[in-house]
Amino acid sequence: MLRFGRHFIVGFRALEEVEALAASGLIGGLYLTRRNLRAGNVATLAAGIARLQDLRRAAGLPPLIVAADQEGGPVAHLSPWLERLPALSSLVGEASPATLAMRARTYGERQGRALAALGVNLNLAPVVDLRPAQPDSAADFLTRIGDRAIDDDPAVVSEVARAYVDGLATAGVGATLKHFPGLARVRADTHWRRATLTAGIDELRGDWQPFRSVSAGACAAIMLGHVVLPAVDPEQAVSHSRSVVQTILRQQWNYRGVLITDDLNMGAVYRQGIGRVAAQSLAAGVDLLLVSYDPDQYFRAITGAARALASGQIERAMLQASSQRLQQFGPGSPCRSALFSAQSAPERPGGSVAPDV
Repeated sequence: MLRFGRHFIVGFRALEEVEALAASGLIGGLYLTRRNLRAGNVATLAAGIARLQDLRRAAGLPPLIVAADQEGGPVAHLSPWLERLPALSSLVGEASPATLAMRARTYGERQGRALAALGVNLNLAPVVDLRPAQPDSAADFLTRIGDRAIDDDPAVVSEVARAYVDGLATAGVGATLKHFPGLARVRADTHWRRATLTAGIDELRGDWQPFRSVSAGACAAIMLGHVVLPAVDPEQAVSHSRSVVQTILRQQWNYRGVLITDDLNMGAVYRQGIGRVAAQSLAAGVDLLLVSYDPDQYFRAITGAARALASGQIERAMLQASSQRLQQFGPGSPCRSALFSAQSAPERPGGSVAPDV
């Protein structure tokens, strides 16, 4: 079980229920949301997180990844305890386009400082899905990508996202580009059911531009959605598809960063068996598995992964490569340190290159 612990980010109702898991290395991270603040204040939760980090340090374990879903706008799961900022899309229509990157970076710095004060070191933002041309509110009741997307222009989305990621980094907070392969063309809500993206690879180049261009120049994770991409894999959703992960992201894009699943409790994959999907994700080369909504499901997920390793379904070399990526990505890692020190360098030019997670 310890072999898999660092690959799981887990939600919780009270810190006490994850203390032993954190201290023993059976989990790699925590997911914070509003239920963790209702019973106390920000200072109490921050102190509890700091205590768990101390326990990790004493045990010789890497720091916990502490994740939150604080996009701004309609998805701000730590507000009103943390300042509620408008959606990143609000920056696009403001003032001069020439200052857009600067304003996005300032936004990221402001949000990052508040997150860091709580102990959060990974934000599950920004959303880099393009804004749908025709949002379908009936099919997209919870996801609401039309309300969360920055813009429908890949160049604008890339510029804002890149600057926002840099802003978060000044506070020591990592970013997550979501939700690959993009939800703009998807007409089903993965919170409830299986969804399919029927577009071909050539059609999706614009949709993928923000994921590819921002991840190439930043220490940012990519979140994998529970969407089937038949052009590459007609069976498995992207979140646990070896074909998509290895062929598109690792080989064609040469992406060497961290991949994290959307919540494994979501209806699109949960009904397939959370242990089975967790095992398939790790076998595909995904690095972090998110179990946010129902933390009790973590035990089924990690048991399924352990059984898959024992039966040879997960290659040990794949798991070792994933562990190395996590070492390069986590709090205090060379990747984070390089990002933080790079903030004094000149800005890169911008341009073309309850809802849940």
